[in-house]
Amino acid sequence: KVQKEEVMKTVTAAYEQKDLATLLKIEMEWVSKEGNRIDELDSDLLNIYINALKEQVNELERELDMVLHNPRYEKVGGLAGAKEEEGIGIIEGESDNLKKKNQELLNDLKRLGEKGAKGMITKFVTWVYENNIAPSQSMGVSTLEEMIADLSEELLRPMD
Repeated sequence: KVQKEEVMKTVTAAYEQKDLATLLKIEMEWVSKEGNRIDELDSDLLNIYINALKEQVNELERELDMVLHNPRYEKVGGLAGAKEEEGIGIIEGESDNLKKKNQELLNDLKRLGEKGAKGMITKFVTWVYENNIAPSQSMGVSTLEEMIADLSEELLRPMD
């Protein structure tokens, strides 16, 4: 009786979790205890098992795909197939690049705070807009914002 209660608890839990594999396993155990063998099972029943298991495989593959394409893991998704050491190296390299970029931005902010920098940039931007200077592919830029950013970078570059 205790064993039967345990089996029923397992069946109920598997049913609530829609765990078809566990339900099929319990059924196969029951069939074998009753003296029936798998080779004696009806082919229609076996086809039902096979199709149910295939559907479960498809569902698990969809879940895995959803995890791999989850925006939460976007930044590290490319590291999924990498060895641990390689992944650490890539992350450390990215960290170094971000630190360098941060330092460049801090230096740019410092230069922008220098006397006359704001006025010079304001005059330049005004001149670009007043003269309707349009970006072109020959300049290597496709938008006015890119052109201003490139030229502003030149203006901010320290003079040697």
